[in-house]
Amino acid sequence: MSDHTNSIDTSLASVPLGIVAIEKHFKDSKFNKSLDSKFSIVPKELKELKKRSIIFYEATKNIGKEVNQADLKSSKDKRSIFAQLDILKGERIGLNKIVSLRPKIGIGSEYFFKILGKKVKRSVFKGNPIFFDDLK
Repeated sequence: MSDHTNSIDTSLASVPLGIVAIEKHFKDSKFNKSLDSKFSIVPKELKELKKRSIIFYEATKNIGKEVNQADLKSSKDKRSIFAQLDILKGERIGLNKIVSLRPKIGIGSEYFFKILGKKVKRSVFKGNPIFFDDLK
């Protein structure tokens, strides 16, 4: 998928359609100017594109496929930790800030009590999964 827009949204929208590669123009700083800088993304956006592409893929990979009943039963038991409220950069994870939900994306629910009190390196917004990369 070749994307010449100035956001990552169109690239993400193509993930459930089965794309295998995303071509996105990249620049190392928002201050760099070139012929394609208007539709180029910066490192922070590239990292977000990667993270959210994985989430979109995991959430939609079985759409339209026959599902084995045994696999379906076992996948129901798989949960991970999501932000129940916004957790801002540098803030500690409190019991009221996280919740265990399906699907299993990011930190598994078995680590729920182990991550309490840990600080986050970057903001994790309500409804998003929490990854070990997000923790200090």
